[in-house]
Amino acid sequence: MSPASAIFGLSKCEKVKNQVLAWQKIEKPMIQDWGNYSGNYFYKWESADALKIQKRFINIVNLEVKMYALEMNSPKCFTNTQNSYIKDAYKVWKSYQQKNKFYPNNNNGADSFGMYISIKWDSIYNQ
Repeated sequence: MSPASAIFGLSKCEKVKNQVLAWQKIEKPMIQDWGNYSGNYFYKWESADALKIQKRFINIVNLEVKMYALEMNSPKCFTNTQNSYIKDAYKVWKSYQQKNKFYPNNNNGADSFGMYISIKWDSIYNQ
């Protein structure tokens, strides 16, 4: 007897989880790389280097927005606690994405003190 998923395919939640886990494999090294900059003042680097760092930040933000959007559109696949976290995190990442769209060459990954923000990696499945 084969499992139902072999006959009918993966459920929607299994597909969502597989996609999120695939994106997390991309996300984790990006955020670990960002750790080389977080806590440092953006003016520490030459303008050309700061632009490269901003591009890294834009890539992280776009991936986060894509991932949280999928999760928000699949609320039945997550617990109430996870859904609350997803909604809050999505708003934050979406606001960064808006800043990046309007000011793509600014140091949008920096806080009001001019230091690159810290990003902690964790899986939604640990929430």
